[in-house]
Amino acid sequence: MRQYGVIVETGSPFFSAPKDSSAISRNAAAPSRAAGIRSVLGGETATQDAGLGENTFTRQSNLLFDHLPRRNRHRLRAAAPLATWLDRRNFVHVIPGGNIILCSHLRLGRIVTGIICANRKEVRLHDFSACAVSVNPQGLSLKIRIGHMAKVAFIGLGVMGFPMAGHLKTKGGHDVTVYNRTAEKAAAWAEKFSGKSAPTPAEAAADADFVFVCVGNDDDLRSVTSGKNGALHGMKPGSVLIDNTTASAEVARELYAAAKEKGVDFIDAPVSGGQAGAENGVLTVMCGGDQAVFERARPVIDAYARMVGLMGPAGSGQLTKMVNQICIAGLVQGLSEALHFGKRAGLDIEKIVEVISKGAAGSWQMENRHKTMNAGKYDFGFAVDWMRKDLGIVLAEARSNGAKLPVTALVDQFYGDVQAMGGNRWDTSSLLARLEK
Repeated sequence: MRQYGVIVETGSPFFSAPKDSSAISRNAAAPSRAAGIRSVLGGETATQDAGLGENTFTRQSNLLFDHLPRRNRHRLRAAAPLATWLDRRNFVHVIPGGNIILCSHLRLGRIVTGIICANRKEVRLHDFSACAVSVNPQGLSLKIRIGHMAKVAFIGLGVMGFPMAGHLKTKGGHDVTVYNRTAEKAAAWAEKFSGKSAPTPAEAAADADFVFVCVGNDDDLRSVTSGKNGALHGMKPGSVLIDNTTASAEVARELYAAAKEKGVDFIDAPVSGGQAGAENGVLTVMCGGDQAVFERARPVIDAYARMVGLMGPAGSGQLTKMVNQICIAGLVQGLSEALHFGKRAGLDIEKIVEVISKGAAGSWQMENRHKTMNAGKYDFGFAVDWMRKDLGIVLAEARSNGAKLPVTALVDQFYGDVQAMGGNRWDTSSLLARLEK
């Protein structure tokens, strides 16, 4: 069941803080939603089939209240000047005595939010899900956060998984339990993000609504999902297993079938954007699976992503990631050759890039890697070892479907040369080092 919530800073000028501030803390521990609302609004609260959940809590100076859209419309009435309406299409939060009107339109799991001053001048319009927004209309502050609240498990805390799980906790506001093969790293994550850790994937996944996995390869993925103490042994019926690992389409289809046997849904959801994208919560996520399951999962995935798309049935996310890696391999080799040629021709690389990056030759790799490549520094991104693993998956799939990938196969060999130079952990732009050795 989806839950949509709003967190309003109680110190905002639109709400009067309760005289007894300790009431907020007491209500945080109690499963009484009406009491928590009374504490902030300072008045008696009456509900008309509000459909409210049982995890009202305050975090620091914030109040969270969720709405479960079970029927076409729920209305919450309060003695204080506040009216909240919720149906499957619209969520309007009105403060009659203030100068903020918040209108949200829920569509396909996303939320379009407009914040308007009393003079009807729009301050901000933002399309987001599970995201925090701060506005300062007419010098007044109000923090609003709307999102999908869920119980989440995250398995695999590498350079990608560690920050991704963190975003699910901090940006998404979810209740997150993590598992990592190295227990010390799980403990470090739990301490940093005030979360929880579990000794096995099955225990981490127990009672979770969504279970995320981000590990190294197909074998690791099978181990933590369907192996001994794997996540699927602990997941409840109706929950969703989301795999962020870059793996084969074959294992994605295999896990889809294994999950279905246990009454669990599955989405293969490899990511692109590298370590920086994970740390900044701006990854691109390519998904494969059922449409309805994707719509349930998307608001949660949004916590660490800037683009999330459903590519087709199970395995389609992994196949799309293969297309992504084919593009990157060719682009990085082309950029390496261009910079190598420019240097040999005695040209100023910075001047070259300043001009050609604005034309058809421009790319993310050119904009973000040309300086480090020109300086011979290769510790700024996705490692060669991992790229070779990905290209191996690509070439195996190509042999299966008959695709001809001569450039990709050649670049894979070039990365093998970089490994032979000791560049296993260098980033993928190190193809230039091979040309300059």
